[in-house]
Amino acid sequence: MAKKRAKSPNPKKPSSSTRKAKPKAAGKVKAKPTARAPQASGPPARRPAASPGASASPAARDVRRAERLRDDIRRSKMTHPDPWGGYTAKARRWSDRADQLVAEAQAGGDVRRAVDTLASEVEGDRDFQEARRLF
Repeated sequence: MAKKRAKSPNPKKPSSSTRKAKPKAAGKVKAKPTARAPQASGPPARRPAASPGASASPAARDVRRAERLRDDIRRSKMTHPDPWGGYTAKARRWSDRADQLVAEAQAGGDVRRAVDTLASEVEGDRDFQEARRLF
């Protein structure tokens, strides 16, 4: 930790006269200090994060996939061009199934096949595709 400097009894007052900048002599080149590391301006650079599925366990991937599917279904109910038609009932059933799968996956159950089945059903539906296009 740096030491604190003692305050001088006579603080310097700003001078009333302005100083003119001295012109630099042409031909002189200042040597750059080599002992210092270059200073970075701004925040330090971050390493790109690894994809969440790369290092996670299969159970954690199943939970994330089920949650993402559930969130996509819920979002599609809001973005569908005609949410009051037959799509809402269909999406509600999918959402309930996705909630159950999320709960099972969080409890440690093997839900990979069930998530795959629901995902293929949902993503194959024309209404869902239309709503997803509008996300």
